[in-house]
Parts: sequence; C-alpha cells; structure tokens
Amino acid sequence: MNLFKLDLKKSNLDGQTSIRKKINKKGPKIQFWLTNSTNGQPLLGTRRVNDIPELYTKKGNSRRWTLAWQGVKGDYFSPQLVDQTTNSMFVITNHKSDKKQLRRYDLKKNQFTNVLFEHSRYDVLNAILSADKAQVIGVSYLLNGHIEQHYFNQTSAVSQAINKQKSQVNLIYLNGSSDGKIALFEESSSNDPGKIIFYNHNTQQFEHLITLKPWLEGAELAKTQVLKVKTEDNTTIDAFVTTPNGTSKHKLPLIVIPHGGPIGVSDLRYYSPEIQVLVNAGYSTLQVNYRGSMGYGKLIKQKGMQQWGNGIENDIEAALSTALKAYPQLDEERVCIIGGSYGGYSAIFSLIRSPHLYKCGASFAGVTDLALLFQRSAVENDDLVKAQLREIVGDPDTQQQKLFQTSPVYRANEITKPLFLAHGTDDVIVDIEHAFRLRFAMKAHNIPVSWSIMEGVGHGFDTTIQAHNYYSKLLNFLDKHLKAEKLKSYSLKLE
Repeated sequence: MNLFKLDLKKSNLDGQTSIRKKINKKGPKIQFWLTNSTNGQPLLGTRRVNDIPELYTKKGNSRRWTLAWQGVKGDYFSPQLVDQTTNSMFVITNHKSDKKQLRRYDLKKNQFTNVLFEHSRYDVLNAILSADKAQVIGVSYLLNGHIEQHYFNQTSAVSQAINKQKSQVNLIYLNGSSDGKIALFEESSSNDPGKIIFYNHNTQQFEHLITLKPWLEGAELAKTQVLKVKTEDNTTIDAFVTTPNGTSKHKLPLIVIPHGGPIGVSDLRYYSPEIQVLVNAGYSTLQVNYRGSMGYGKLIKQKGMQQWGNGIENDIEAALSTALKAYPQLDEERVCIIGGSYGGYSAIFSLIRSPHLYKCGASFAGVTDLALLFQRSAVENDDLVKAQLREIVGDPDTQQQKLFQTSPVYRANEITKPLFLAHGTDDVIVDIEHAFRLRFAMKAHNIPVSWSIMEGVGHGFDTTIQAHNYYSKLLNFLDKHLKAEKLKSYSLKLE
C-alpha cells in the first residue's frame, strides 16, 4: 500500500499521488499504517507475508522503514494506538497465547511488555479509544452473542453511563467529548434493530436521538436466547434460540441455520432480518457458533479446519440435541436445516449424513463440490489464497478421496429429504456451477429438487427485492414441508 500526503485545498489530487511523492519510498510494501492522530504522520506499518505478521518502524527523520518484529504463522497482530510519551504501542495479538489480548509493545526494545486485558474464554475484538484518539480507555469482546465493552477506569463518565443501563439494555459507546461528559451510544438487541442515544453526564439523562429502522417501530420482534452446548470433546460452544411470540397448542417447527465461513465468522445476538422473517412465519430458529467460529481463540478456530461434513456438523447436531431438550415446545419431528455459503453446504450435507434428524433442507449459494473451490481463477492465480483454502478445506492433490467423500455432488444419491436449491448467476465466491452439478447429479438419480436460479444475484443480496424473492420461495418451501402455525404476525421489510 502506497502512502501519500495530500493537500485537500488543491483541486488536483491525482498530481499528488505520483511515485516520486510517495512517503514510503524506502522499504517493503506495507498493508496497514498507524499514524499520529494530530498531524497524520505515519508512525509504524504492518503487513502479512505468507500469513506471518511483520512490524516496520523507522528512526527519527529517516525515510527507511525497517523490520522491527516478526511473528509466527497464524499470529494475529493489530496495532491500535502509539503512545509517543512512552515510545510504546497498544496492540491486539494472540502471539504466544490462545486468545487475542490487549498488550503493550515497547517500540524501543522491540518486545512485548505487559498484558493489559485478556478474557479467559473470548478474544479481544478491538480497543476503545478516547474521543481525542490519544488514549486506550477500554476493550470490547463478544460475550453470549453481544459485544461487551470493558472500561479500565470504572469511575469514568462513560463507564458509569454504561453500568447505569447495563441491566436493562446493551449499550455500545460510539463517540463523545474528551472529558466523557457527553457521549453517543448505540442501543440494540435481538428484538430491537437499534437506536442512537445521547448521554449527558451532568444531568445523568439518556436521550433518544434516532431510531435506526423506524419502519419496525411497534413490531413485536422475537427475542433470542443463549444456549450453552457441550460438544463431543467437552468444549462449550454458544448457540442461539429464537421462538415466536405468543402461545401455541402445538409444538413449534424448528429451523437450524449454520452460519457461513466456516472459519472466522460468528452469529451474534442482535437484530437479524432473516431470523425475524422466519419467526414471524411461525418457525423457531437455532444458530450455532460451531468450532472454527470467530471470537473464541486459536484452539477453537483450529478445531474447525478441514472439518467440512465432520466435526462442524457434529457440533451443530450437539446443539440441536441440546435445544430440543432445553425447549420442550420444539417439535423434533419438524426440523429443517437451511443456510448460505458454508451454511448451504452444511444444510445439504446434513441431509446426507443425518437424514433422521431433518425433514428438509435449503441452500443458498452453497458449496457442493469441495475440489471445485480450487478451480476459481482467484484461487489458481494466488498461492497464498490457495494455501489458506487448503488449510480450511483440505488439499485436493493429497486428500482427494476425503474431499470427494464430503462433497454433496458425489453423494447425491443419498439425499432422501426435500431440498430447495437457490443460487445467484453473479456469484464469484461460490460459482453457480456448484448448484448445476448437484442438480444434474440428483436428476441422474431421479431425485426431485426445488430449484431457483437468481438472475443478477451474487453471493448475497444487494437489494430488498432480491431478498424478498428468495425468502418468498423459501417460506413456500418450508410451509409445504413443515406447516408452521402463525402465532403473531406483523408487516416486516427485509431492509
């Protein structure tokens, strides 16, 4: 990444980005810069080479950037702030630890010093900076599907404001004055799309400024509950259950929704249009932060590697079993599994490996042929991406049999439950060829499949119309096979 100093008063910005005006003329290609908050001067730079983090600094007025520190493969290393008074920086890293911690790094000695914050179960997500960007005042991390903010000074105005409301709502600090006497927060939850709140420390009052999705005001959105799940290796993972508001004389059908990724992604316990659409239609939902999910440390992440159709699905099934026991109102005879991307793969493969658990399945943009993932030009022409994909999926050269065994397209004859297959024509992440191959294989075995080619759709939905088209077809499919009973309904836009 090239670095330039721009004079915004001049109309011609292009002329200020010529090679001769590069600030980082001497040194390697830096991917991330940390600058002085007052004058914008670069203080340090980082990059990753073959998944190894590197830190670059320069001395005094020198223009040469030199390697100051190098981690090991897979290390996370994210500088947050330079403290020029102590010639040190705050960095989030998991170097020599399982969880991501907030640490101080001595820029003069080029070594880590003390750990400022760590959590026994969750990674630190980021540092919270003061309004003037001069201090690190706290950290955030995931806790039971919510972003938790911890402040080092528990007597500060911001900390007191959050503690005052913590028992009632989930507040996230956005910005405020340097003395903390006035601040902006976001208030949100699984059944509240969010509000922007103004806080005045002098009056101790919170004032509602903005409703983020005003068209949902008055809608009785369903609340998501946390479910702790013990896996086969005695690891505790988080799952989330949402049930419709109201009461029913009958048991409720359940939709299991594995998230995409599978590595480095997590479901959170905030407002989700997909969850609310399904719950509004009468379905309960189960989301699972299976092995490999973001925010739980290196070990959990590593356990998810090359576990397509195996350990990940074991975790999902453990969560399903736990949910059915914890929520007796759920109908174990009416369970469907749906998802997108990896979640779509999981939905399809779960029908193959555990047809006794599911009445139907649905996939959007799902992977069906693991070896085919390596034939995209973005993978074939990038050795680093190819190596990362091998680590996550498996090696098509040395593990061909394993990839075939865990690819739905080669086991299409084992799909015995109804399947809805949807894919966008413009998907550049998981090519629509995956859907075509599975459909062809199922037709070859005279197995019916509900099918939807979505013109102009990529690996997700760019417009409300695209989302509406998909969910309309999905709900028709689910209604046909699960027959949900609407308890309470409301008009819900998918924006």
